[in-house]
Amino acid sequence: MSRSMLPRRRPAAAGAEPGRSAARPLGRSAYSDVALGMGIGAILWLAGVIGVVKAVRHYRWALRVLGPAPGRRWTSPPQPRRPQLTPAGAPSPTG
Repeated sequence: MSRSMLPRRRPAAAGAEPGRSAARPLGRSAYSDVALGMGIGAILWLAGVIGVVKAVRHYRWALRVLGPAPGRRWTSPPQPRRPQLTPAGAPSPTG
């Protein structure tokens, strides 16, 4: 393999250590970054779940107190009425 085909190494910046990112401040490692990210994610997830539960409870409370919107059914449609039978088994004259 010729030397021109190998990737070129960039010269390190003044005062930089090899293998350490200049964007990461001293004293922090990748493990602490992951732990911080996981902790923040867990807190946000928990806050989201609590918010959804509160929203559902409020919606159900509002339906119970205020009733459904006008013109909207929230029960099943009425079933057709069956004819009332008299004790003898014949249909009643009233219904």
